[in-house]
Amino acid sequence: MDKQTGFTLLELMLVLVVGSLLVATGSLFAVSALASETMRSTLHDAGSLLQMARLEAVKRNHECRFVVDPPARTMSVVDTNGTAMTGDDVGLAVRPIPQVVALARPDAGSPITFYPKGSTYVVDFDQDGYVNQGSGEMVLFGGTRYDRLIVYAAGGVHYEKWDGSAWVAGS
Repeated sequence: MDKQTGFTLLELMLVLVVGSLLVATGSLFAVSALASETMRSTLHDAGSLLQMARLEAVKRNHECRFVVDPPARTMSVVDTNGTAMTGDDVGLAVRPIPQVVALARPDAGSPITFYPKGSTYVVDFDQDGYVNQGSGEMVLFGGTRYDRLIVYAAGGVHYEKWDGSAWVAGS
């Protein structure tokens, strides 16, 4: 009589269950890691838009504005044309805030401390590149990370991350 080799149905089912658990665990980790990287990318987009607003204000020799619109989930740069009226404003750039990124902070306070204007928050840059209103911070959460972007009155931008108990340099 020949002896047959192979797997029993029970062994095959056990291998499939273990494999499924490994894939599920790996995908949960990947989703969290992807959300963290998306948040970091969004934070650096905000920093780039802030620097664009600053440079455009100097180049155009009048005020330009960085705008965060939480309800619309966008960040943008606007040329105010040097007037107080918003009807003549010109949009220069717009970036979305992805759904996996939240405006939230791990400690007390508001996640955005720029100048509130209606339902938006703004940072206005004068023609000399300095912030005339809106210096402050924006804190984002994605995956398992909190990062924040700080805008100084001189127009500089600084990034920090939450280490579980305090803000530390870097992002």
